[in-house]
Amino acid sequence: MNWISVKDRLPEINTVVIAYGSVDSEKRVEPQYYSKSKYSDEIVFSEPNCGCCSQIYSLRDVTHWMPLPKDPNDKQ
Repeated sequence: MNWISVKDRLPEINTVVIAYGSVDSEKRVEPQYYSKSKYSDEIVFSEPNCGCCSQIYSLRDVTHWMPLPKDPNDKQ
């Protein structure tokens, strides 16, 4: 799998991806849920299954992402 620049393509809405961004100026690679904000038309990356769109759990300045790998039990 290769990293995809957000300048080239964005993930499908309402999917979980691996994202590269920052939290408090610290660069991180984390699973993130890519969706529309509940409060505006803004598109956000947020922690999967957090039950909210809290910016506390969101990566900022996401520059790259990649799809999640296949499940190790997937026989395909």
